[in-house]
Amino acid sequence: MEVHSKECSESLDRNADFQTLAKEAADQGNWKAAAKWYSAAMEQRSTELALINKVQEGLSSKLEMQAIYDLVGDSLRDTFNAQVVMISQYDPLTQRIFHHYAIERGQHLLIPGWHPIDSSRARIVHTGKPVLLPLEEVIELLDTEKMHIVPGTELPRSWLGVPILVGGEVKGVVSLQNLDKENAFTASDIHLLATLTNSMSLSLENARLLSDMQKRLAQVAALQETSRAIVSTLDLNALLKLIIEQATTLLQAEGGILNLVDWEKKEDEVFACNGSATGVLGIKMPLDCSLSGWVSLHNQPDISNHIAEDPRASTYVKQGTFLKPISNAALAPLTIKQQVIGTLVVIDKLRGTTDFKPDDLELLTGFANQAAIAIENAQLYQKAQHLAVIEERSRLARDLHDAVTQTLFSASLIAEAIPPIWETDPIQGHELLEELRSLNRGALAEMRTLLLELRPAALAETSLEDLLRQLGEAASGREGIPVKITIDGEGTLPPEVHVAMYRIAQEALNNVVKHARASQVNICLRYTCSGEDECNFSSLRSVWLSIADNGRGFDITQAPHHRLGLGIMHERAQAIGGKLSIESKPGQGTQVSVAWTQGDKA
Repeated sequence: MEVHSKECSESLDRNADFQTLAKEAADQGNWKAAAKWYSAAMEQRSTELALINKVQEGLSSKLEMQAIYDLVGDSLRDTFNAQVVMISQYDPLTQRIFHHYAIERGQHLLIPGWHPIDSSRARIVHTGKPVLLPLEEVIELLDTEKMHIVPGTELPRSWLGVPILVGGEVKGVVSLQNLDKENAFTASDIHLLATLTNSMSLSLENARLLSDMQKRLAQVAALQETSRAIVSTLDLNALLKLIIEQATTLLQAEGGILNLVDWEKKEDEVFACNGSATGVLGIKMPLDCSLSGWVSLHNQPDISNHIAEDPRASTYVKQGTFLKPISNAALAPLTIKQQVIGTLVVIDKLRGTTDFKPDDLELLTGFANQAAIAIENAQLYQKAQHLAVIEERSRLARDLHDAVTQTLFSASLIAEAIPPIWETDPIQGHELLEELRSLNRGALAEMRTLLLELRPAALAETSLEDLLRQLGEAASGREGIPVKITIDGEGTLPPEVHVAMYRIAQEALNNVVKHARASQVNICLRYTCSGEDECNFSSLRSVWLSIADNGRGFDITQAPHHRLGLGIMHERAQAIGGKLSIESKPGQGTQVSVAWTQGDKA
């Protein structure tokens, strides 16, 4: 009875097992003491529930993982009178732990990085059950070096740890240490600590899911921004440089490399580089001697977080060809229609302090897929430009053969015939000389026209009047058709109108030469300006151009729109907001005219 009376005086000790004391008192018939202990047990339970509700309420407002660690850690220290509280994350692959919260007697412990797991925490993560260690077991574990105490901290006299469980899987350990009192933690503390830890684990999982979602959204936004950037150019070299710059930024890498594969030579070459990889441009490596080659050969993305130990990494990577030694790399193939055209490589995430993770590889692979499409478009555009150049050169060659070459050949024959004819018939010789001069002027005009085609900018730089005279001389020299040119007024046209007028006149004269069988062509250019000032771009009101011939004409109602270049002339007129009209009747010639007024739009 005296023992129970003494225990009653300590009824406010929260570490006491009141349920057990109440049962013992009842078994001894001490109903007063039993009631006291039961009352204390109820009070203790009520206090614990209030604490759990308070912690859960606090957790509901925390969305960041470190804030959750801090809230729970501070609550555990106050609740359990624990001088040391540690909340540790566990990595099953490396069997190491990371302390997200560590405090001793109110002072935060600096424990950066991952650490080997000790036997007490290992027991928890392997069994998924709490561990309560009395002083003698703590000492035994320390003696056998199976338990590690943070240097500079005191020897714990009581140690309690419970697992952090998510979906039945151990994600970490929460541990309490009492430095002053033996057997400071009881079975009821295990239950309370486990309950609080479960609340924390749920909040941590929610915070992790939220963080993952936010990270995903940020990655999607970054990927969209990057995709917009890489489709903004069709210049292949500029595109490759932009791709590797964007990939480096997207993956938080220190450097990046873009290789293109030559499958005939079985090698790849660095076509673009960035950051710490600057300086490796142009390096070529056999596909079977490099990590990027391995990715190309297997058409498979990969991560190497220990480059120095990776047998697939090439010698030049390991021997310091880069600005600094490489710690890790993530690689993704650039694939078009199941064919690898190259690889995208990013190196040293966060300056090599952080490993690349599967999420990083997934992001890089998605970016590489879009980059491959952009590269293919740029290559197709480049090929199209090359084919266009070849086609234009072929056209100029045909024009030289059809026009200038034939004209010069005719001029050569006439030049050879003039001397003997002149001796017998000076009048005829003089006529041939005039014809020779006309042919030469036409050939010269044709050559000038072809030179303008080679330098499109020169069209806008040459006055429209001179361009029309040049076209007229070329037509006269080619077919001997007299071309009369009339210019009424003067003015300066917008460049696009200037070129369109020239092209329409060129097409109309080509039709005359090829189809009209005309004996006379009249070209008329008329400017209309406002006021009596000099006619310039600001005062110009309208311009009218006409090309008329006295040839055989045609029935407009029967002529297909795509024949005789009619569709092309209509399109050129519409593009500048002009109005094209064509008047023709069989046997009565043809007139093509285009009118443009300042302010008109297509």
